[in-house]
Amino acid sequence: MSVLKVVIHSVDNQLDTVILSEKMINLSQNVALDDYILKMFVAFKKSSATSKGKLLEGSILKDNIGSSEFDFMALSKEIAQDWFDHYQGSNTYTSLNLIFTMVETEESVEYAMFEVMGRAGYLKVDDDIEQNMGILSDSFASCKAAFSFDLESGNLWVKVTQNTQDYLEDILGFETIPNAKKTLEIVDAMIDYVSTSRNENVLDNKIKSKQFVLDAAELFDEVEPKRIINHVFESLDSEELGFIEDTVNETHLPSLIDSTHVNRLSSRKKHHILTDFGIEVILPIASMKVDEVLEVIEQENGQVDIILKNVGKVL
Repeated sequence: MSVLKVVIHSVDNQLDTVILSEKMINLSQNVALDDYILKMFVAFKKSSATSKGKLLEGSILKDNIGSSEFDFMALSKEIAQDWFDHYQGSNTYTSLNLIFTMVETEESVEYAMFEVMGRAGYLKVDDDIEQNMGILSDSFASCKAAFSFDLESGNLWVKVTQNTQDYLEDILGFETIPNAKKTLEIVDAMIDYVSTSRNENVLDNKIKSKQFVLDAAELFDEVEPKRIINHVFESLDSEELGFIEDTVNETHLPSLIDSTHVNRLSSRKKHHILTDFGIEVILPIASMKVDEVLEVIEQENGQVDIILKNVGKVL
């Protein structure tokens, strides 16, 4: 794996200016940046926060499928300017960098962008504005938005937040497909809705779904979201089926999720119950039979009582 090209465009509030670089960084003179880009790229591909994107007609990336000979600088400037226009209109950060790069992997060449936050004052002025490489955070956690586009297959991967998803979708022209974590959150929400409409115990059904997901991820390479719902409810009427189908279409829910991504989610291995008084109960989903350790009683006034059984020892 190697880095072919890099350019960094920045906005700095201390200088009160946007800097769109006019030339790429000379990687032969900056080995540390080469290593930094590869570290970010690998972390991005492995991150559970990364989602797939579905390109739309008219996407600015579509014309580049099958070729790495596009105008790298022009495209990076176009995306950066649109991003900074949005950033300046809703500024919540001190300073910001957009790193654009081309990375050659064993299978292909990918065009990627990483939005990296930084400290103030990391652009310095002598006779000209210079890029101070000390601005870049070493942690992938500092990367709030990113994308990587496979120039051969046309596959797109993205990392977005709730605040950046719509804007990155508009700039690049794609729809975000939920990752494993988001997919299971949507499934939880559907189970909650159907359970409530049936007046069934929501907690029991959510725990049942989580246990099924863990078992399926251990036995199979992929987990099917719809099968989770079918396992919990066994049968669904036409209205419930319509609700589930509408939700799947509206959220672009994938038909399958990779079991390795599911297994990385520690939140799926436990269930947290938090009371109005701040008391938290953590249930170990993988090794628990609900009926043996927990009983939930709903009172006529809507209050819920939780009875823990077979506690053994209180620490």
